[in-house]
Amino acid sequence: MIRIRSFSSEYQDTLLDFISVGDTLASMDRFLVDLTGNRGGISTYPMQFVRSLNGVAQWRTNFAMLCSPATIGAVASIPITENSPENWVEYVSSAQNTLEMLEDHPVRNWIIMNESLPPRQMGNYNGQAVFLFDRKVASSGEAFIDYSMSIPGAVRVGENSAGIGIFGHPRHYWLPNSHIHLTVPFKLYIAPGFEEGVGYLPDYWLDSPEPIQEITEWMNNPDTYQYQ
Repeated sequence: MIRIRSFSSEYQDTLLDFISVGDTLASMDRFLVDLTGNRGGISTYPMQFVRSLNGVAQWRTNFAMLCSPATIGAVASIPITENSPENWVEYVSSAQNTLEMLEDHPVRNWIIMNESLPPRQMGNYNGQAVFLFDRKVASSGEAFIDYSMSIPGAVRVGENSAGIGIFGHPRHYWLPNSHIHLTVPFKLYIAPGFEEGVGYLPDYWLDSPEPIQEITEWMNNPDTYQYQ
């Protein structure tokens, strides 16, 4: 059983260990991921976990990105340290290059990343994967739920997730005169089966004060288990 409460970059070392666990689980016949309370963070972490486990990790979504000097500038100004992940450094460097072009030719438009949604891609994990989530799972935590749908036979248990996912990638702005601090997302996501304020629905609803115990008993005795 794995419990993962956040995908925030402040827990990078722990999350890198989490990714590597996917390789270990790939040879196991069953496992349980407790995602309850996970409010999200960076979706790269759940994507890499599922990919290391399953060979394929697909978040089946379409998104548009607002491109303007303000949104790109907010990314370009993110501080980079020697401990920053390589993909994060590339992301900020790309924004800095884009910002230079926007300074000469400022524009504001929406860039649609995909005109249509691709079909669901499935991986090769052949064991029993169970994911437990609740109403507090949001944002990249909900992306993890969608990534799990690439795992053959995976089962999702609990209650509906938070439904916080249509607007994402918040950027931080400080207004120069009032010094008011704003946090505003600049990406718009559309995913089948996801409704803002409702979230993803589980395959099996579970109302129990001891959900881990219930799921474990079910996984160990699938033919005789009965929920009390």
